[in-house]
Amino acid sequence: MLANCKVLSEDPEGAGFGDAALKLAGLFQMQEFYGGNPTKGGAVTIPIRFQIGDLPSLVRTPVARLTRADGLSGRVTVRCRVAMSTPKPEFEACAVVDSTSAALNAAALDYVRTLPLPSGTAGGLNVAVPVVFGGA
Repeated sequence: MLANCKVLSEDPEGAGFGDAALKLAGLFQMQEFYGGNPTKGGAVTIPIRFQIGDLPSLVRTPVARLTRADGLSGRVTVRCRVAMSTPKPEFEACAVVDSTSAALNAAALDYVRTLPLPSGTAGGLNVAVPVVFGGA
């Protein structure tokens, strides 16, 4: 059984692929011995690459640029998980992870929850969506 697992690198960074890879750690099993030596307590590096159809273009979605009637401007980054048990892909568990103005957070969350996801998008993946209001 693997223990003390950590992500060494993730590309694109912050897209949730590292978290997804860590969730897979419980599926890996090591032989008790390798080359006559015990493996318990040793270290191993396991490269994991995800291929999920159109998802990479979603992860690198262009920044959404919105205009507010009150002229308030700023930038909000929203992170959501793709729901696993819905007939068509949709975001769930959305939260603001970075914001230049708390007054924009609710509008950014509302906007991101309406975004359509490509058919076949894998559930459980975390996606960061940047939203810019005004010229920020």
